[in-house]
Amino acid sequence: GQMASEAMNFVAENFQTFLSDDKLKKRMLTELKPVILADLLAMRNLMLWSPATGRYLNAVDREKQLFFFVLAYVSQEKDRFEDLKMLISSLKVPLLVSKKIINVHMLGAGLKKPAEEVSGLISDLLEPFDNLEENCNLSQLCKDKKKKLRNEEDHKFMVDACRMRYGTIPHTTHCSDVNLKLEPWSKLNSSRSQFCPGPFQQQTAVCSKDLKSVTVFVCKLTDLYNKQSELDNNATKQDKEGKKGEKDKDSSDDAKKNDDDKDEKDEKKDEKDEKKDEKDEKKDEKDEAKDDSKNDDKKEDEEKDEAGEWIVCGVSVEDSSGEKSLGKTSGKGVKSRKHDLGAKEYITEISGHYHQDKIAALDSRGKKKELVAQELFTMTTVEDLSFKTNLDVRLGPVRDGKTKVGTFYRLPRQITRLEKDSPDRYWWLQGFGMEMLGLESDPPESRPTRFYPIWGMQTAHKYYPAKYEDFEFVAGVKKHQQFSVKGIQECCSLLNTQDLDFLERTPVHEVVDIGDSDDEDQCAEENGDDSDNENDDHRRSSSYRMDNEDSVMIVDSDSDGEDNRDEGRESSESGRAKNQHQQEEFQQGMMMGHSLFGAMATSGGPQPPSAAADNNGDNGGAEIEPIEIPSSSDEEEGGEGEDNEEETGSQKKRKSKLQNGSAGKKTKS
Repeated sequence: GQMASEAMNFVAENFQTFLSDDKLKKRMLTELKPVILADLLAMRNLMLWSPATGRYLNAVDREKQLFFFVLAYVSQEKDRFEDLKMLISSLKVPLLVSKKIINVHMLGAGLKKPAEEVSGLISDLLEPFDNLEENCNLSQLCKDKKKKLRNEEDHKFMVDACRMRYGTIPHTTHCSDVNLKLEPWSKLNSSRSQFCPGPFQQQTAVCSKDLKSVTVFVCKLTDLYNKQSELDNNATKQDKEGKKGEKDKDSSDDAKKNDDDKDEKDEKKDEKDEKKDEKDEKKDEKDEAKDDSKNDDKKEDEEKDEAGEWIVCGVSVEDSSGEKSLGKTSGKGVKSRKHDLGAKEYITEISGHYHQDKIAALDSRGKKKELVAQELFTMTTVEDLSFKTNLDVRLGPVRDGKTKVGTFYRLPRQITRLEKDSPDRYWWLQGFGMEMLGLESDPPESRPTRFYPIWGMQTAHKYYPAKYEDFEFVAGVKKHQQFSVKGIQECCSLLNTQDLDFLERTPVHEVVDIGDSDDEDQCAEENGDDSDNENDDHRRSSSYRMDNEDSVMIVDSDSDGEDNRDEGRESSESGRAKNQHQQEEFQQGMMMGHSLFGAMATSGGPQPPSAAADNNGDNGGAEIEPIEIPSSSDEEEGGEGEDNEEETGSQKKRKSKLQNGSAGKKTKS
C-alpha cells in the first residue's frame, strides 16, 4: 500500500545511513528478504553519498558499493545463491561489466562456488554487455536487442539497466533562475526571470574541488567608477589632521596654565587644596568633552561611509587547491566578509540584497514596481550577497541591517522539471562568473558588471550542449535519455539559453529511403497522367450523355400558325437543378412571345402543375405531341444569330413582368 511505498522511499533515500550504521547494516544482511532487497536495489532514488563530503556518489562508485553489498548478502546463507540473478538484475549491469567490476570467476571465488555454476546462473545477464564499448550509445543497444529478446521481461531488464539513478551524472551550468522575493499579496506581471551569459566579456572563477569558503567584496558605486571619491577622502583626512592640531595646541596652553598655578601654589600654600580640586574638576570636564567629540566624529564618519549607493565589486572562492577571485577585491572603501563552510556543508541558494527603498517599491502601485522589478532582473545593481547551505544555515550579508533580500538565484527550472522526482540537494555552488556589459572600447565607468553563480550538479539524465558533436545520437529517443558509459563520467557545461532549450529535444529524425520514394513518385506521376486522361474522357462522355438527355423537350405550336422557330434550350447542369429552379426556368419559357411551352424531361419527373394547366387551356384539351430535338453546339451557334434580335424585345418584357411580381403565365396579344 501507500505506507509501504513511503517506507521503501525513505529507506532508499537514506540508504547510506543504513550502511554507515553497523547495527542497521547487520540487520539488513540477516533479516531482509531477497524479494524486498531486489525491489529496493531497483529503485532510482537509492542514494549513496560520501560520509566525508556529503555529496552523492557518481554512477560507477555507487553501483560498485551496491554490488559488494549484494555479495555480502548472498554469502550470509547458502539458499540465497539461487536469488543471485534476481539481485544482480536490479543493478546497473552495463557499468559493472564495462568497468570489469563483475565477472564469473570473481563471483565464484567470493561465493565459494564453481565458476561454471555461476556462469550458468547469470550468463544471460552479462552476455549482452560482454563486448560493450565505452562510446556505445546504450539507447541504441536497447533498440538493437529488442528484436532479438524473447519476451518483454528481458527487454524491460535492458531498459532498466541502461537508466541511471538520481544524482549520478556530473554537470555544470552557468545559467540560473532569478526569482523576486515578494509578499503574498504582491502582484507583478513577471516575478521570475532566467539569466544566461550573453555575448559579452566573461571571466570565471570555478573550483575543481569542494568549496571551502566564499568571500564577498562590496564598495560604494562612486569608489568603483569615480576618482572624485579619492579627493573627498583626502579632504576628510586634512580636516581630521587640522582638528588634531587644534587639540594639541589647546593641550599645550593647558600645560602653561598648570605651571602658573604651581607657582601660585608655592606662594599661597593655604589655597593649594582648593585650587587642586578646581583643577581636577576642570580636567574631568575636558576629558568628557573630548570623548563626546570623538564619538560624534566617529558617528559622522560612519554615516558618511554608509551613505550613497553600494554595489558588489568582487567575489572570491577557495578550495583545497587555492583561492580564485573576480572583480575588485582591494582598495579604498572596499568592505569584505569571508564565509567558511563545514566539511559536509555546501551552498544551494544565493540571495541578492538591495537598498530598503527599492524593496519597498515592489509593493507599491503603478508602473514604479514594474520598473524596479526590471532593474532587479538585470543583476547590475546588487548591493550585497548572502548564502543558504544544505544545512539550512544563512551566511551573510557583509553589511548587516543595511539592505534587504530582493532576489533568489536557483537552479534553472528546465533541469528541476526533469529531475522533479530526485531527492533534494543534488546541486551546489561551484564558482562565480563576471560579465562586463558593453563594448571593450567603452570607458570602464560606462561598462557595468554583474556577478552570476556557476552551479555544479549530479543528475539522472545526460544534458548535452546544443552544439555537442562527440556522440552519435539515435532517432526515436529523447536527447537527455541517451548516453554512453564514457559519457556518464563526462562533465558537460550548459552555458547559454540555447543549451537549456535543447535539453530534451530529439536531435535526429527517422531515416527514409529516398530512392524508393523517388521511384514511387515517378510511377505515381505516370499513373496520374493516365488517370487524368481517363478522367477527362469520362467527363467528356458524361457531359455528352447529359447534353443528349437534356435536349429532349415538349413543344406545342400555336393554333394560329405563328412562328415556331424558337427552340427551348436547357443547360447541361439542368439535370442537377432542384424543382424550384425547374419551375423558374419553365415560367421564363412561358413569358416568350413565340408560344413555347416546355418542361424538363431529363430528370424523368412530372411537369409542373402550372405548365399542365396552361397547355390544356390553350389547346382546348388537345393532346400535346412530343418532338425530340437534339441539342448540339452547332445548332445553338447557328440559331443564335437569328434569334438574338427577336429575343431582345421579349427578354425586356420578361424582366419587367418578373420585377412586377408576375406569375409567368402566357397572355394573348
